[in-house]
Formats: sequence, C-alpha cells, structure tokens
Amino acid sequence: MMKTKKVIVPFLIVIILTMVQSGLVYAENIDYTYDESNRLTQTDKIQFIYDNNGNLVEKMKIYRDNETYVASSDFSSNQGGNYWYYQEWDGKEYKNLEWDDALKQWKGSQDWLRVAREFQHPDGNDSVRKWVAPKRGEIKITGKVAKMEGQVFGDGVQVKVMKNAVQLWPSSGWHEIAFNDTQGIDVNIATEVEKGDSIYFIVNQKKTIDYDGTYWDPKITYITSSAIKEFSPIQGDGNWYYQEWNGKEYKDLTWNADLKQWQGSTFWLRIAREFQHPDGNDSVRKWVAPKDGKINITGKVAKLEGQIYGDGVRVKIKKNHTQIWPSSEWKTISYNDTKGVNISLVTDVEKGDSIYFIVNQNQTIDYDTTYWNPTIMYIPSVYNGSKEFSTIQGKDNWYYQEWDGKEYKNLTWNDELKQWQGSSYWLRIAQDFMHPDGNDVVRTWISPRKGNLQITGNVAKLKGQVLGDGVRVKIMKNKSPIWPVTGWHTISSDDIKGSVINTLVEVEKGDSIYFIVNQYQTMNYDGTSWNIALSLFP
Repeated sequence: MMKTKKVIVPFLIVIILTMVQSGLVYAENIDYTYDESNRLTQTDKIQFIYDNNGNLVEKMKIYRDNETYVASSDFSSNQGGNYWYYQEWDGKEYKNLEWDDALKQWKGSQDWLRVAREFQHPDGNDSVRKWVAPKRGEIKITGKVAKMEGQVFGDGVQVKVMKNAVQLWPSSGWHEIAFNDTQGIDVNIATEVEKGDSIYFIVNQKKTIDYDGTYWDPKITYITSSAIKEFSPIQGDGNWYYQEWNGKEYKDLTWNADLKQWQGSTFWLRIAREFQHPDGNDSVRKWVAPKDGKINITGKVAKLEGQIYGDGVRVKIKKNHTQIWPSSEWKTISYNDTKGVNISLVTDVEKGDSIYFIVNQNQTIDYDTTYWNPTIMYIPSVYNGSKEFSTIQGKDNWYYQEWDGKEYKNLTWNDELKQWQGSSYWLRIAQDFMHPDGNDVVRTWISPRKGNLQITGNVAKLKGQVLGDGVRVKIMKNKSPIWPVTGWHTISSDDIKGSVINTLVEVEKGDSIYFIVNQYQTMNYDGTSWNIALSLFP
C-alpha cells in the first residue's frame, strides 16, 4: 500500500544578539512517499525510479514544475546559476568568463567578448552560453538568433548549437547571420540528454568583430506528455484517447461540448481535464507511444476533493494486454483518500503501444470522481560494458567475440579464469580488459531498437601492461566505421591515460556495434582497458 509519512526535521538556529545567546528550534514538514513494497519513491525534491525487478535505477531531482529554462529570465551573476554558464571557446577548450559588476555582463579575455542577459558578442574567441542538463530526458531547444537592433553593420556573425562534442544545429558548419538581419532565424530542435550533458550556444565573429552584438535568448524545455496539459476534445490529439472498458473491448467516448468533458455509454462515465469517473464500465484514459523507447510514467491518483464518500475506486495501468501497475489485481483508493498514490514506473514501449489508465467503480458509482494526472517522459536506455559483464552471451545485449578477418565468432567462457577465451590462448575478454592474440578481440553490442546511440568511454593500455608495441582500436557499426572515421586509432604501449570517445550514431533494431582491439604487430602486453558507456535515445 502506498503511503505518505510526515517527518519532522529539526533545524537549530543560533542567534547572537549583543551578549545574549538564545537557541531556537524550528521544524519543517517534509513528505516522504513509499510504494506497496515500502520503497521510498519521492521526497519533496527527489524522485526515485525502480525497474520492474525492484532495483533502484535512477534518483531524479525535482527542480521546477514547468521544466523550462530560459536564458534571459535565468540569467545570473553566478556561473552555474539555474544551470547556465558563460564561456568562451579558443579553438581548444571552453573557459569561464568573469563577471563585470559595473556592466552587469560576463566579460572574456578580450574587451568585447561578452555574454549579457539577451545577447552575446564574440571577440577573437567565440562567445558561448552553456546549459548543463540537470537530469536525463528529451529536450526541445527554441529561440530566435539575430543581429541586435543598432548593430546592423560589420560582416555579420556565424552561430551553431553543440551537445558536448556533437553538433546539433545546423547539421554541419555554421549558420550565417547577415550584418543587418534583425529578423534572424528561429531555432527549433529536439534532442535527448543525459544528466550532465552540455548544450553550447556559440557565436563566432566571422572575419571582424565590428558590430557583432547578437540577440539570442535560448529556451530549453523537457518534453513530457501530460494528461492535464494535453487534454483535448479531439481523440488522439497529443497521443491521448478517451475510452471506456466494458470487460470485452475498449470503446471511444463522445465529446460533450456543454460539459467540456468526454462522456460514455452511461451518464456518469466521464473523463475531464483533471478527473475520471466510472459508471458500470471502467473509465479509461489511453496514451499511444509515438515511437520506440523507454518511458517513465509518473503522476498522482487520488479521490477528488469534495468526493470523499461512497466506497472508493480501484485503479490500474496496462500496457497493451499486460498489467504493469500494480503487479496484479487493483490498487484501491479509499473513499476519503485525497492524498492518494504517487506512481513512478519505467517500461519499454514500441511505436503504437497503448498505455491504459483505468478507473473502476468498485461496487457503487457514488462519489467516484478520481483525480489522475499521468505524465509520460521518454528517457534513454543506458548500457555499460563493464558493469553488465556476464558469463552469458547476449545478456543485456552484450556478446564476446573475435574477428579472424572474415567473420565474428563467439568466445568460450572459462569458469576458472572468469574470462571469455578465444581460439588462441591470450585472446581474452574480462570485466575490465580485452586482449587480442592473432585475431582481433571484440566486445559486441546489439541494438534492441531504433534510436540515436551516444557512445562514450575511455580506451587505454591496462596498468601493468606498458610494454610491447601497443594496440590499435576502432568501433564499427555493422560493416561501417564509426570511430575513427577511417583506419585504426593507435594506443601506444605506455599510454595508460588513453583516448576519450564521445560520438553519436543512428541505429536500427538489430544493428551491431563492434568494439575492436587489434594486436598491432605483436601480442605482448596487449591488455587493454576499454570502459564502454552507451545511451540509447528514442
């Protein structure tokens, strides 16, 4: 049973007035929400997400209700304030600017390199406004970029948007803003982010810095599907449908323009913006997945204020024909329970899958008006080669193989060594290293669905293996190279720092991503550490 506890947290405040010291104790009420298994699911500022096996997979901070970040309104004299940073790019690295309190602007290494509330100005180096994602999810980036009024001279500027080291907009190169273009262009792009990803808004001076003041007020919004926000008189609008379940089939409700509600085959069977009401048949709000991916379903279900009579209701969530919450039967909401249940669950969906939010009348329909605001957000699926290392080929989509120049062959598990072993003695894959021997050693990941795959990690020589002639490495998607673009990347014999990888590639369901280590000339001391981290976005 989901329950909420009030915990009194004391704060000791010591106030010194002249020579008198008095201790005052204050208390603050904090809500802690638990699920049926007595797992903590939410505090005032943290949401805890569990997989279907009950494992904690994510702790997500609750930052703000609207999940929107606007450069101008969030502008701050503190680096990192509201997740915004103010920087310059010198062609090699990003460096923080210094706050000029007299100008109320951020100022760079050159006099005219500036970032202000609504504009940027380059000077030699590029002017950069950076936003750092506070959590993972899908975001929409909008906002106009244009020359500022009164700055319509010079040779114009060039602009672009980057996510980490990957360019988002335009697809390549720069977008040019002419010297007198005060209308500019409206940026409108969507991308997926992991917690800590950086989005860079970059202004380049082109040839000269004259009159390069550039208006740019980026807006970043986390994309969610909310039943309340997207409520509509049109079936399917925003991927939401309004139905009833008669025990055999789901049937669409009819829009009642006078009531501004959806109405079913019986008088009190309703769905409104904030509530559902059963009447004989169940009241059902349905969401249809617009694409493949992993989703986080959240939201509170409770009796509506003023409806605290009757015998309560029963609720559940289904994905197609499979129940996903609660694990079986129904979750009962008692007649006077206006606090209700806070739901948080993660599930995989394919395009066209239906998620049903079902309210059942229990025994009578009296006072069965039920508040329910389901919210759905796509989140990335995360994979890690070391953490998911297994004795089973294919577990968590990972395979352990060798390449003989013609085909990939599976290795054999050596239970004594706790390693995968190939056709030659030193061809190995362990949890934290790979070692070639004649044939290349290959860690393979198979994509479970279509999406955008971000590949990150570090590849280096293993400590204690700093002899020999080094190794060569590369990443392939099926038969095409991903990294490097051609040939091999060489890791020298003593390079224990190695190379950082951060690349993005589109994948289809069933695509193979190969992480390949080649012995170079000899296989002596070729133990190679490769920390592989993957994020698959819808």
